[in-house]
Amino acid sequence: GQYRLCWCAASVFSCGPASDFSVDLGGLQLIGVSPLSQHRTCVSGRPCSLGNIWGSLLTTFDNFLALDTCGLPTVPPRFADIGFVKTQVDSNGAVVWWGSTSVTAAGGQYRLCWCGGMSPDPLALEPRCSTALDFRTDFGGLTLLGVAPLSQDRTCVSGQFCGLEGFTGEGLSASDALLVTD
Repeated sequence: GQYRLCWCAASVFSCGPASDFSVDLGGLQLIGVSPLSQHRTCVSGRPCSLGNIWGSLLTTFDNFLALDTCGLPTVPPRFADIGFVKTQVDSNGAVVWWGSTSVTAAGGQYRLCWCGGMSPDPLALEPRCSTALDFRTDFGGLTLLGVAPLSQDRTCVSGQFCGLEGFTGEGLSASDALLVTD
């Protein structure tokens, strides 16, 4: 977003109320995702696409990642492409997706994390957004509907009734179904 920078002389004023900041010294442009409460939902076992991600001057160089906590080094297991997504930006905001590969992570609540793809230092040699540590901006939540944990084993006896029930996860419904395969 666009902001103004205003100055206050601390030797003369308390610099508390906004009226003490009477000298406009320029603008501040904050680039990135905004607002920081953009929540989305996907279904485990399906491709995931998140549309209308809003922000200021977002580009196709920006990167998005689903994490348990933004800025920490671990990426949740079983997110396609190790959690990194593809980005397209147009007048409706950014669209991010994990490609045509299904996200098969455990159902649950994840954080949507952003890393600006453009370095503020044009001479920087370090690649931006190369590890989960670079994704420090938390801009909302991703609810992934599905079973959790992913290892809910059951045992049945051949020739006997087998009730497969009691599975846990995020957003499960009584009408969900199981398929037994070999």
